[in-house]
Amino acid sequence: MEFIVPMGTVSISGRVISNTKVSISDKYVFVMGIGPDGTYEERLLEVGSNDVAVLISGSIDYLRKLLDLLDNLLVEVVVNRCEC
Repeated sequence: MEFIVPMGTVSISGRVISNTKVSISDKYVFVMGIGPDGTYEERLLEVGSNDVAVLISGSIDYLRKLLDLLDNLLVEVVVNRCEC
């Protein structure tokens, strides 16, 4: 399973990437976006790496908000399905 999350602007190894999408799987975090020179960039990072720790810790409030929204959506789907 993997989640794709829009992240806005992030910094990976000191390189600022904007319009970023992050694909999170059980082993890797795949970062896609636009680099400072305007070109498309990709970074494949291992989940346990320092870059991923910095990325997640810098965005933890945003990610928690997204997970809360997903949790609420799942609860609504289950509740509505059971009422049918």
